[in-house]
Amino acid sequence: MSAAATAPGKARGNGWFVLGVALAGLAAYVSFDSFTPAPQTASSASAVERPRYRLEGATWQRFDEDGTALFTARARSIDYFDDASMQLLAVDVQTHAPQGQWQLQAERGRVPAHQTRIRLEPQAQISGRSARLASLTMQTPALWMDWQTRQIFTDEPIRARAPGWALDARGLRADWSAQKVEFLHDVDVRHAPG
Repeated sequence: MSAAATAPGKARGNGWFVLGVALAGLAAYVSFDSFTPAPQTASSASAVERPRYRLEGATWQRFDEDGTALFTARARSIDYFDDASMQLLAVDVQTHAPQGQWQLQAERGRVPAHQTRIRLEPQAQISGRSARLASLTMQTPALWMDWQTRQIFTDEPIRARAPGWALDARGLRADWSAQKVEFLHDVDVRHAPG
């Protein structure tokens, strides 16, 4: 008789245990479900995009290890970001080398984070002068200038003009001092008087 009397109590105890486990599971689910990260607000997203510093009417000079100027860049504005990237507006860059120089102009310039190069776009205007090169002007949709390797380069279409000739090509590599210019692909040279 005692066995029959305890059976209903055990069933009631097991029911409370199952109910308690179910409630604990529900509470855990609700707690973790409500612990989703808060969506980024417009102000926190734009804080990432805002520059840390802004220079207006700026001149930026870069020097080598010996203190010799590598280039001078003038821009209407330079925005410097926390990741060490930069955005420049109305850019005019002049390379410095004893044998020759490039002058590079574009509407915008971008220095990627932690890199030693600047991308000039759209429609970069390039003019070079050296002892070997009387005068050369070029246009390309985008141009890289790397101050560590001391090169200018692009893989974009490029149009060039010098006294007596004109050229269309795809891609360019040139040294810092305008001594060596290499047009890479699909080169079409034409005689262009005057």
